[in-house]
Amino acid sequence: HVGAAAPVVTLYQLDGTPVRLSDFRGKKHVAFGFGCLTAPIFINDVPEFNRLHRKFSETDVSIVTIYVREAHAAEHYPPHASLEQKLDRARELRRLEALEAPLFVDSLEGDAHRLYGIRPNMVWGVNRDGLIFYKATSLIAGELELVLDSVLEADRLVQLVADAGERM
Repeated sequence: HVGAAAPVVTLYQLDGTPVRLSDFRGKKHVAFGFGCLTAPIFINDVPEFNRLHRKFSETDVSIVTIYVREAHAAEHYPPHASLEQKLDRARELRRLEALEAPLFVDSLEGDAHRLYGIRPNMVWGVNRDGLIFYKATSLIAGELELVLDSVLEADRLVQLVADAGERM
């Protein structure tokens, strides 16, 4: 829920190296969306994820995506049988859809997906203190952008107050 501590999960970079969402803690706010090759809504949102990634890339916000189970597994993309297969599919997604935002892969068992909600296209925001500040069942790019702009503006105002306090 918004305001709660974000669950700590281990994800994988495309080369298989483990990474944790909590690695962003104390550094950047992170907004992330779940997706896969067989989720048409996510595929349609890739251009917006790319745009948001470009807009916020030089700020204290990271836009990332997390590859989860196949939403509509079928003969071309059956359910994942191994983590390596899931990593391959994520690399294929990056290539086919020209995804620019960092792409991490959920565990084979879907730990992140289960902890954050099993809907295939959810989008979350976690602040640098590890608290959830945004939750949506799918990407509403304009809304997320407004929220992220507001988070950055709040950071700026907090810094102004801190700077003014130091000068007194």
